[in-house]
Amino acid sequence: MAGAGLDAAVMERTGDRAKSALGWPAYVLAGMEEIGKGRTGVTLRLDGGPALRREARMILAANVGTLQGGVRIVPDAAPDDGYLDLLVLDPRGAGGWLRTLRTLLRHQDTTATGREPHPVEYFRFRHAELTFATPQPREYDGESAAHGTRLMLSVLPGALTVLVPREEGAAPVPRPAPGAVTA
Repeated sequence: MAGAGLDAAVMERTGDRAKSALGWPAYVLAGMEEIGKGRTGVTLRLDGGPALRREARMILAANVGTLQGGVRIVPDAAPDDGYLDLLVLDPRGAGGWLRTLRTLLRHQDTTATGREPHPVEYFRFRHAELTFATPQPREYDGESAAHGTRLMLSVLPGALTVLVPREEGAAPVPRPAPGAVTA
């Protein structure tokens, strides 16, 4: 996962001592301190498509959907589908946060109804360019990075090789050619 805004601020605020002592609840405590911080404008360009303008408190790109503690925040993210999934959060007020939590925990449809935009949106992409109106805290795989106004994300097929033990007596599995996408 990689992100900007609230999740990156939480990663930045959560110290090693708190993580060692509390485990994943340390992130919840840091989140409570950061939750009231403002939002920013962001322009999304996904797979060369038109610019999409949003207001957001948090942007999270993922190829796996489960956070520490077992919370599945990006339900369709999969490490082997050739896509990254983008979560854009923009809850407004206490009601917006409650609606966001309900959506995330129940994996509800996020289609906006009426005039009020939905506080949770998902997108799928292979390449994304995100430009923020103001410098944002950023994180990559849970590690804080310098604040900035851009985040570029791309799928790199075949970049990760995973080795698992072979079952006793099983025939070797042929390796795919470099750059090949398998699912």
